[in-house]
Amino acid sequence: MMDLIFNARRYCYKSSLDKEAIVNEIKKMIAENSREMSGKIKENYEFKINSKWQIGALIRNFETSPAYLIGKIVEEDKQNKIYVAIRPNFIFAILGYALPLAGLLEFYFCTILCVTAKYLPFVIIGVLFFFLGNYLRNNLKKSFEKKLGMFKENTP
Repeated sequence: MMDLIFNARRYCYKSSLDKEAIVNEIKKMIAENSREMSGKIKENYEFKINSKWQIGALIRNFETSPAYLIGKIVEEDKQNKIYVAIRPNFIFAILGYALPLAGLLEFYFCTILCVTAKYLPFVIIGVLFFFLGNYLRNNLKKSFEKKLGMFKENTP
């Protein structure tokens, strides 16, 4: 349910490489593409990658990256799998739902009260936020898959 609200997607990738080789490939990918993405890898084979492009950089305690990729390397059935969760920035996800809802509520109440309203901009901007969040999420996913040469196994 939370994945639906935050417009997140989960993927699983198979790899024939061992865990250390996968970690080295991720480090190499981040180093080679330092202008496009940044990230960090923890000791327990977990990693986080995000786009370098910043939004709201001057606001404290605010997500500044347009999309986030969080993953974990796990050994299952004598094969390494990379579980990945990708989501857009919180603002794109929430405003993509909230603004169209506000526009529809304004339309509803204005028709009851017989008052003219300008609800359409709310709906249009909200839909744009939703699609922008999808684009940013998918852009980070495609970049991750392309740079590592990964192909999706299934969605867990």
